[in-house]
Amino acid sequence: MGNCEWIQRLLELNSDRIKYKRQTKNLFVSEQSQYLQLLPQHATLPNNYDKTNKQSSLYQLLTVNGIEPDVNEKVYVPLIPGYTIYTYYGVYLKISLEWNEVQQMIFYKWIDYGDDWKFITEQKSQSLPDNLNSLRNHLQSAPIKYKGALSMTCVLGFNCKENVEWLRGYVNNTYSNLFEHAKKLFNAEKKRITMINSAKNKARKLESSEDIQAGLPIKAEGWNTSSSVTQALGIQLQEVRNELKNTKKKLHRSLETIQKTKCRVMF
Repeated sequence: MGNCEWIQRLLELNSDRIKYKRQTKNLFVSEQSQYLQLLPQHATLPNNYDKTNKQSSLYQLLTVNGIEPDVNEKVYVPLIPGYTIYTYYGVYLKISLEWNEVQQMIFYKWIDYGDDWKFITEQKSQSLPDNLNSLRNHLQSAPIKYKGALSMTCVLGFNCKENVEWLRGYVNNTYSNLFEHAKKLFNAEKKRITMINSAKNKARKLESSEDIQAGLPIKAEGWNTSSSVTQALGIQLQEVRNELKNTKKKLHRSLETIQKTKCRVMF
């Protein structure tokens, strides 16, 4: 059964389903949104992507071409229980994300329908918190022995720009500005790290300097103060930098205005 026929049948049975094309050019059909289940945990993006604990997170940081990155050139892709796709990899497959209440993690369920392009007769199925490793093993084993590339990110459609945009939009309908805030936090964290590294370099230079610098005393052990005070000093420094930056912009605009005025007077 050709690709177009099984896809056409799925779309005819439910017009809310959506057809997408992967980067590998093969197609998949995504189930309608009525099955999706947003959880309270979706309201918070992970601050740091913990590779040792993927299952407990409801977001994956992935490379998705065409979408502006959130963190480290990667995009937050939401894992939403109820997300379901139909696809073909040597056999017809239905793949879904499920939320396990007991273990509080995402389970990946797949059903192998063999050559049944109507997705009726199951051949085998599994549901595990394994990021579809069991499906990979199944497809590469006899009798299927699928020979093509098997990126589970690709299989799930999580590097398909249009699909990821739709999923992120679905989350944003409930938790607005979530991803924009993540970008702001990431940029702020990068700025903080840069400031700390700069301060460390300055501290090394001060070790061999005089006992007074810029009108302030230099202590071998450093100033005795709390982390909150150090943080306040960092914020104060950044505020001064921002103010200086704004002053430079205003000065530049003033100089441009003066130059334009001179030109008018001359002519």
